[in-house]
Amino acid sequence: MFIAKFAATVSALLGVCSGLYSSKKCRNDKLRCPKDQISCSTTDLNTCCTPDVGLYTYSVGWYPKTGPADSFTIHGLWPDYCNGTWPPNYGCDTSRHLSTVEDDIKAVNPELHKYMVNYWPSSNGDAEEFWLHEWNKHGTCVSTAESRCNRYNPVNGTEAIRYYEQTVEYFKIFDVYNALKKHNIVPTANNTNSGYQVKYKVSDIKAAIKEEIGAEVAISCKNNIFYEVLFYFNVKNGFEPVYIKPLINDTCTELVYINKY
Repeated sequence: MFIAKFAATVSALLGVCSGLYSSKKCRNDKLRCPKDQISCSTTDLNTCCTPDVGLYTYSVGWYPKTGPADSFTIHGLWPDYCNGTWPPNYGCDTSRHLSTVEDDIKAVNPELHKYMVNYWPSSNGDAEEFWLHEWNKHGTCVSTAESRCNRYNPVNGTEAIRYYEQTVEYFKIFDVYNALKKHNIVPTANNTNSGYQVKYKVSDIKAAIKEEIGAEVAISCKNNIFYEVLFYFNVKNGFEPVYIKPLINDTCTELVYINKY
């Protein structure tokens, strides 16, 4: 189920790599990319094909009064070094930092902008500031988003757009809300009164996500209230997630899954 959805997503995102699911090799920026190469498996790689900061953490959140009532929202795509350590807080290349980006997203990919407004909002209301933070700190570490690998002309923040596109396409794969709903794990009353609470076991939540999406995840709670889901993976064929075990522990064993509104 999730494999078919994933294949369609990758095909849409990486249409230039027609050999992704065949015996042919795919191309990226006029360079042949080895098929099925996995990040962190070797240091001998073309970083347009395979990210060199190649251990990814992906976080989706269930934040009060933020985003659609029936969906988690994007926190971010965070590349880490292959040994599990983090890049600096200022990212991997300050020369590529941006101070504005929203107008460029609208101009280059208006559908992406609409999607980001809905599914990548900021709980403080300033989405552009949030998007800039994610690009400057994390996106500058994604080698496959660099201008030399980018299908857009590397001007007006379009390097960042490649990172945002990748982040959004992962989010479409990591459809946590509907994965849980299929297992009758749904939000309940939007208060913490014990008389209204329905408690779910974190082990049941993780099992549902594993069955529907294929990933082992870490669950983050705040005061035993559902807060975030974190995916951990290496990258194959430039985009495909190769899931690994979570690098952090869950922060609760049971939780309350409260309606956002």
